[in-house]
Amino acid sequence: MKLSLVLQAVDRWSGPTKQAAQSTGELARGVGRLDHAATPAAQALARVHGSAVRLPSAFNRTTIGAERASAAIGSLARNALRFTAIGAGALGAGAVAGIFAFGRGLIENAAKFEQYQIQFETLLGSAQKAKDAMKFVQKFAKDTPYELDQVTAAFIAAKNNGIDPFHGAMTSIGDAASSMNKDLLDTVLAVGDGMNGQWERLLDLGIKGSTKGATASLTYFDKAGKSITRTVKKDASAIRDALLEIMDDRAGGSMAKQSKTLVGMWRNLMDTITGFELNVAGRGIFDRLKNSISGILDWTNKVADDGRLDRWAQAASDALVKLWDTAEGFIRSTDWAAVARGIAAIADGFINVVGWIGKAASAWSNWQNDVTRRQLNMIVQNNGIWGTGIGASSASEKASARRDLDRLDRAQYGHSQVQRRGSQVIWPVEQRKARPIPVPWGRPGGRDGSSQRPSDPKPQKLTLDIQLKGDGARNARVQGMTAPSGTTLNVNRGRAMGGAA
Repeated sequence: MKLSLVLQAVDRWSGPTKQAAQSTGELARGVGRLDHAATPAAQALARVHGSAVRLPSAFNRTTIGAERASAAIGSLARNALRFTAIGAGALGAGAVAGIFAFGRGLIENAAKFEQYQIQFETLLGSAQKAKDAMKFVQKFAKDTPYELDQVTAAFIAAKNNGIDPFHGAMTSIGDAASSMNKDLLDTVLAVGDGMNGQWERLLDLGIKGSTKGATASLTYFDKAGKSITRTVKKDASAIRDALLEIMDDRAGGSMAKQSKTLVGMWRNLMDTITGFELNVAGRGIFDRLKNSISGILDWTNKVADDGRLDRWAQAASDALVKLWDTAEGFIRSTDWAAVARGIAAIADGFINVVGWIGKAASAWSNWQNDVTRRQLNMIVQNNGIWGTGIGASSASEKASARRDLDRLDRAQYGHSQVQRRGSQVIWPVEQRKARPIPVPWGRPGGRDGSSQRPSDPKPQKLTLDIQLKGDGARNARVQGMTAPSGTTLNVNRGRAMGGAA
């Protein structure tokens, strides 16, 4: 009689759970070391805290002086906040931002053109001529692709070089600059250099100049590509007029065309906005702002003259010195080496805890894999009751289980742990073929080869003696087994019992 006995229950649960318990214990010990390491760090940080407690008193003394200074502007700040809140609620944040941007542009442009006004008065000799010049500059900028700042700077340069900006001179120069993609101011200066017999800048405009005796020659190519030379008297006025005529002949109408482009229209729009800002500034708000700033300036001069500004400066300096002394004492009195050691100990303990957590997770994963592996092995080795094929796993189920085992082994170990050849299995520990379980009556067709299955044998009494050694189920070990003569034992033992995985 032959008997197949499976002793794997202890191994299935005791081995993996023992590993998980061991990793969990190491995790607890790591946490304990972390707590122990944190103690000196906490003591060092406590000393840091004790030193830092002294800082608020210095800050409080500084705050008292700051509160006195801020009381004078408190009302202004509250009104500004109230206005901001009302404006934001009524118009939205975008509208408020737009209003402030418009106000900023208004003030900046008004201040800039106030300076231009003074320059025009100095240049032209009267306030009325300066106003006329400002109107001309604004209209020229609106009708051309040039911005107001560029036109103003070019107007002043033209006047300083003996070129009358009115009566078409600026139009001729602007057309030439636009056709050659040159700056308006640079083109004005090129004409001014040519009036003095300096021809280098004119080369950038396609005009070559030379002098011979009392005459000056200007050579250029017209629109048809023909080279033309004009000879005039060597005189600044004659050279200026000739250059303006050449520019009209070559580039007349260029600015008007450029103004119709997207870039030109955008610049004209910006000039319109700037003109509107100047118009608003001239209606009283700019003068009111100037008067307010003038009053503030008078007050600052007064407090500077009577010594209050000096006293405020000294009080602020004294507060900063005390604050610096307190901070320096805090830095010098702190045991930074102890703080560093404590932080290092905490970091080391944290690293250990992370390591133990990783080991515990790995043990849990291995336990799950072992459970799955044993379930799949049971499918692969299931040949039915007593090897008869009754209740056995089908071929497709075994093939699927083998594939799953191979994938599980390769994912966990990088290679297959078990070699399988058909229904035979080679375990890594034993390195031999597993003995097939024999059928008690030979082939399924019967001992004589017929298709008749023999009748079931009569029950037989069997005495089996198993010797186990160890403390409890976890440490149980099979020491030996005995059975009556004629009985074949085929035992599969787990890893915890000294068997294969």
